[in-house]
Amino acid sequence: MKPFGGQLRWALILYVFLISAMSYLDRVNLSIAGPTIQKEFGLTDLQLGYVFTALICGYALFQAPGGRLADLFGPRRVLTFGILWWSFFTALTALVPAGIASAMYLLILVRFLLGSGEAVMFPASNRLVASWIPTHDRGIANGIVFGGVGAGSAWRRR
Repeated sequence: MKPFGGQLRWALILYVFLISAMSYLDRVNLSIAGPTIQKEFGLTDLQLGYVFTALICGYALFQAPGGRLADLFGPRRVLTFGILWWSFFTALTALVPAGIASAMYLLILVRFLLGSGEAVMFPASNRLVASWIPTHDRGIANGIVFGGVGAGSAWRRR
C-alpha cells in the first residue's frame, strides 16, 4: 500500500476513469466513421469488418502481456506508454492514404497496433488499484474505473 492520503488515491482513480473513457472512445471511433471510410477507401462490408476486427485481435493478444508489463514496470509507466502508443496509432489511422492498393492492409496493421496499445489499459489499472487502494475500497475503485467505458459510450453518442 502506498503511504499517501486517501485524496491522492481517489485522484488517481478519477484519472484512470478518464483514461478508461478515452480508451473506449479510441476503440470505437472508427465505427462512427466506418461508412465514410468504407466509401473513401472503396471497402466492402467484409473488408471493413477485417479492419474493425484487427483492433480486437491486437487488444485480445496483448492484454495478458500488458498485465505482466504493469507488474514489472508499474502501472504509471505502462499506462503512460500505452496512451502514447494508442494516440500515435489513432493519428496514424488518419494518415493512411486512400488511393493506394494496400490501403486496407495498412488500415488493418494500424488498427491491430492500436489495439495492442489499448490492451494495457485495464490490466495496468487493476495493478494500480491493487497497489494504491485498500482492500475494502477496491470494488468501488474498480467500478469507477470501469465506469469510464460507460462515460466514453455516452460521449460517443452526442
